[in-house]
Amino acid sequence: MAVATSGRPKRRSVALERLAAKWLASAIPQLANAITLLRLASVAPIVMAIIAGQEKLAFWIFLVAGLSDAVDGTVARMTGGCSTFGSAVDPVADKTLLAGALVSLWWVGAVPGWFILLLCFRDSAIVVSTAALYARTRHLKVAPLAIGKISTALQLVLVGMILFDRAFSWPTGPLVDIGIPAVAAVALISLLLYAMVAWRDVPLRRRSV
Repeated sequence: MAVATSGRPKRRSVALERLAAKWLASAIPQLANAITLLRLASVAPIVMAIIAGQEKLAFWIFLVAGLSDAVDGTVARMTGGCSTFGSAVDPVADKTLLAGALVSLWWVGAVPGWFILLLCFRDSAIVVSTAALYARTRHLKVAPLAIGKISTALQLVLVGMILFDRAFSWPTGPLVDIGIPAVAAVALISLLLYAMVAWRDVPLRRRSV
């Protein structure tokens, strides 16, 4: 004699799985956002540690903050993308982290002033030119380029190398001496490519106006 089995347990299990998947889909982006905000919050301790001469502390905080950039990106991709908030705050956190660390290192004489000015010029030129072209054409969208991400990554590596050299006195000075002009060159190349892409995206009829 066959015993009829109820489908309720199975339906309840499916419902629980869907509920768990929905919760996970909403929780993971929030986790990525929290990691990004922690990276932003780490800027002040890094700056204070560098100025106070606590290079080892600055190095370890910067190392964790730099690695968090890769972690929050990985966490965000687990949901097939990132939130609008994360997309807006992540580059701000990266730029704030780099600006704070580099200006502090310039303050203690570890980075030349021209390098800081060049990076500031590069970022300002991209923002101002993009805004100006958009105001003129109302039809402009410059997506992040791979060279821009490479430039940011190299800057993070360079700052890490400088802090490592100052904290542990390892013979990385020659690498830093080579790294500064190399990172500057990549930054200039990225500026040129952004300008080319922005101009390419301007409709031809608008260029002659």
